[in-house]
Formats: sequence, C-alpha cells, structure tokens
Amino acid sequence: MSSDGTNISLSELSKKAEKDQKQLKILLSLLTNLMVTIAVAITMVAGVGIFSGNYNKEYFPKSIKDSLKTVIMNNGDLDVIKNIYKNRSNRRPNILETFSGKASENNYLVETPLSQILDDMKSDYFLNTELDSIYLTKLNSIITIHRQTNPFDKLEYNQKNDFENVRIKSGNDYIKIQTDIIRIADELHNRNLLVTKYLDRSTISFWISISAVVLTILLYLLQNHRNRPSRLMKLFVESLNQVDKEKEETESDD
Repeated sequence: MSSDGTNISLSELSKKAEKDQKQLKILLSLLTNLMVTIAVAITMVAGVGIFSGNYNKEYFPKSIKDSLKTVIMNNGDLDVIKNIYKNRSNRRPNILETFSGKASENNYLVETPLSQILDDMKSDYFLNTELDSIYLTKLNSIITIHRQTNPFDKLEYNQKNDFENVRIKSGNDYIKIQTDIIRIADELHNRNLLVTKYLDRSTISFWISISAVVLTILLYLLQNHRNRPSRLMKLFVESLNQVDKEKEETESDD
C-alpha cells in the first residue's frame, strides 16, 4: 500500500515536473524575445540619433536671419550684426527634433560662421517673390565689409589666427595676394567640412559596433540563464524517473 502510494506520488511528481519544465521554457522564451526586442529597439534608436547628425550638438535658430534683416533695414552697421550673432541663444535639440532631423532643418549648428548666414540671407532674397533693391544694396554692403574685415571667419580658431598673421605680416603687399589667400581659405573650409563629415561617420560605426557587442553579450547571458534552469529541471525529472524505475524493479523482485 505504502509502496503503491510512493510510486503514484513519484509518478505524479515526475509528470508535474515535466509540465513545469515546459511552462518554464515558454516563459524564458518569451522573456528572451522581449529582451532581444528591447535591445534591438535601443540599438536602432541610438543609431537613428547618431545617423541624423544631431546627436550631442548645439544649435541656434535660423530665425536669427529675421533679426539681422531688421537691423540692416534700419541702417544698422556690421558691429550691431556681430553683436547679435555673438549673443545668440544656443540650445540642444529635443528628442523629437533629434530623431526627425528637424534640428538641422530649422537651426544652424553653433559653429556656423556669420558669413554663411549673410550668404543665406542673400539667397533667401532671390528666392522671394517680393524684391527690395534697397535692402539688397544694404545687404551686399554688409557682406562686402565683412569679407574685407573678417575674410577667415569660416575657418577654425587656430587656422584663422594663422591666416590673420599672414595678412598682418604681408603689410601693404597683402592686396597682391588677397584673392589667392581667400581662395585657399575657402578650400581649407571645405576640407574642414569633409573631415567633420568623415568623423561623424566614424562615430556612427563606433557606436554601431558597441551596440553589437552589448547585444551579443546580452543574448549570451539570456541564453545561459535560460538553459541553466532547464538543465536542472531535466536532471530532477531524470532522478525521479530513476527512482520510479528502481521501485518497480524492487517490487518485481519481491
């Protein structure tokens, strides 16, 4: 009686253990899929943020052109324009602007030179259907004065200082080489833009590699965690079956 009761309880326990093992496998499988989905989503979001070129950069609104236009129309000189440019408000884009790419659409990068903004204002003028020749004349005057007094503002700080030293040391002879110097400065500015572009791509590749490594480690840990309980449960079930088998052999010998 006791022996039969023991056999029944071991058999039921073995079946229950096998059932629990199946449920555990399903639960761990769902957990693994959920973690993989989260990891992939995080990787994609990080990639989109970096690829958009707006990650961790500061901007200022393109509406600064409206303020500069008002100054020009009111006969403000270059010093006033420089002051507005210098005291502009810089900010970091929010999450929606970063991932949608609107940060670069509605704003200038903080390192954008004043000369580029003035050139954009001139382009905007010719794209407008309402033309004002008086405003255009004033704008051209500001652009000309700025190029004469700040021909190297597109360059980086150290590069700008080097070109300024060349201009100072050239003295009265600078006028003879002015055109060539400005052309070289423009070419150097374009090279700087290319370098920045390639560095951004390198940054993208770096973060994608880091994300891949993190994802691989996460999958390994999840798989290892998933298999460990399964192995323990399997050993437990096998032990119960072995006990069941020994009991049956003992009863048959009796």
